Amino acid sequence: MGAQVGESPLWVPSENALYFVDIYGDVLHRYHPESGEKRSQPATARLSALVPLKSGGFLGSAQHSVGKVDVTTGKLDSWATLSNEPATNRLNDGKCSPQGFYYTGSMDDTKQRSSGSLYLMDGSRTLRAIDSGYTITNGPAFSPDGRVMYHADTTGHVLYRFAVESDGTLTGKLAFLHFTAETGRPDGMTTDTDGGLWVAHAAGSCIKRYSPEGKVLQVIQLPVTKVTSMAFGGADYRTLFITSACIGLSTQELQAQPLAGALFATVPGVQGLPAAAYG
Repeated sequence: MGAQVGESPLWVPSENALYFVDIYGDVLHRYHPESGEKRSQPATARLSALVPLKSGGFLGSAQHSVGKVDVTTGKLDSWATLSNEPATNRLNDGKCSPQGFYYTGSMDDTKQRSSGSLYLMDGSRTLRAIDSGYTITNGPAFSPDGRVMYHADTTGHVLYRFAVESDGTLTGKLAFLHFTAETGRPDGMTTDTDGGLWVAHAAGSCIKRYSPEGKVLQVIQLPVTKVTSMAFGGADYRTLFITSACIGLSTQELQAQPLAGALFATVPGVQGLPAAAYG
């Protein structure tokens, strides 16, 4: 199940299985830990995020559209399409808040321009931009009560913190954590029941757990440089599943990192939260 860019892991309790996407491989993967069964399904081009729907099924982002995803075919039925994005932009990561709003961000696929925006989809199924100026949007993640949202600009080396209002809008944008080339860039993230924020350090070979005040609480090293995202799962949500990427690595780097692009699992000693659903 090696991925060019593994992203958006999602634990589905009704199936006791983990789904995740390979964005540039255009594949949707499913892994059932108990049986070891693995399934890889061709997917809509650039499917980049997957979240549950309260009504059943899944919502996802792909290229310039957000819509319902059929995980048996990998196809996305568009509910909303962006018309004001540059041709080189595409949607990237996405998550739902505990209140049921969907947040997804766009990025410059050339990784050169700060032309990306953060979008909110409320119950009307319309997308509206609520923040801008990103090169690569990543995250988001939410505090357990849904009142705080974390969101990253990966190539900007900064992770922001927002207050979430009752209508889903964001206020009080704050540069919460700064990263360097040496520590790795902020990529996908999740939170645990204690409010700890887990962040994948792309090009940093690790994931880190931060307190709500920004203090490093835990570090887990991985045998790959491009760590991309993570999600809690398992029957008790105590297993942390971690995705990675191999895209852009040289032949020498791939030889040194034979597990690049693999899915990893660890039990970090804290409990995660079920994925919030849209609706």
